[in-house]
Amino acid sequence: MKRLPAIAAVSSLALVLAGCGGSDESADVVTGDADALVEAAKEEGSLDWYSDLPEALIESVATGFEEKYGIEVNFIRSVSSQLGSRFAGEAQAGDPQADVLNIASQGFWEEAVDQGWFSELDTDTVKSLDAWPTEYLYEDTYALINVQPLGIAYNTDTSPVQPEGWEDVADDELQGRLMMGDTAVVAYSAEYLFLKDTYGDDFLSDLGGLDPIVVDSLVPGTQQMVAGEADVAIPSLKAVVQPLIDEGAPLALVIPEDTSGVNQYAGVVKDAAHPNAAHLFMSYLLSMEGQERVTAGIAASVLEGVPGAMELPSGYTEVAESDVVDQQDAIDELLGF
Repeated sequence: MKRLPAIAAVSSLALVLAGCGGSDESADVVTGDADALVEAAKEEGSLDWYSDLPEALIESVATGFEEKYGIEVNFIRSVSSQLGSRFAGEAQAGDPQADVLNIASQGFWEEAVDQGWFSELDTDTVKSLDAWPTEYLYEDTYALINVQPLGIAYNTDTSPVQPEGWEDVADDELQGRLMMGDTAVVAYSAEYLFLKDTYGDDFLSDLGGLDPIVVDSLVPGTQQMVAGEADVAIPSLKAVVQPLIDEGAPLALVIPEDTSGVNQYAGVVKDAAHPNAAHLFMSYLLSMEGQERVTAGIAASVLEGVPGAMELPSGYTEVAESDVVDQQDAIDELLGF
């Protein structure tokens, strides 16, 4: 097994979050009057957003919100582990710098809600919740803003295999040429657990037997594959691969009908410095216009009829993070990581 360096992977925030409490105070937010909320948000003038979405999506959402309301969106984009740790440290100190946070880890959200770091949401302050599927608002606090199914990327110039499904990846011709995301990243490990449950333990062992190149992140990893350092990369996101294809890179992406994916969640910080702008921004994220921008052909929406949003594969299965934690050692052993 070879390793190539990349950006930090997602890890549990339990130690960071343990023993921390949130404030019982909330800043004033206009309730029950959508027009007055907009005016109050405009008076605040700006908001700060922490996000681990692809930067192109962040910029599109920020631009759309600014054009609609004239409110500036300042954002910090980082990987989940770094972003979660940064926010947790600020919250512990009682000085959160973000007004809105989105991060692709439900485990983070469950811990953070327990700490009281996020505001409860309702239609009095987030108007778009009127049309939002109730099953995708959790603890009345955070919402699922997009779903990105995982698939298989390959270099069309160098790969001896052109996979159409997961089983095609376990091919001896990919010996030493298969790139895999490290199991320290929850989304990657969740996909491996899905593959284990779907195709059996031997399938993971076969993948591990190919002496894969293991990377902390498939964002730079995919660029390394374009440069000829690997032939196939799993598990891959359209958000990572499509921009490179659009630039002319010799890549293809296959998303099998049976797969899992990455769920992106967002919420409003309880002690936000710009509370009205934050609630208005959350409403924008959950609106038809916001969902069009936050999915943009590379993710699916739980809201029906969003123009340009991906359709989830017929066999899409959500994998619980708690199951990943329970079986992490078994996954690592089978893969030889």
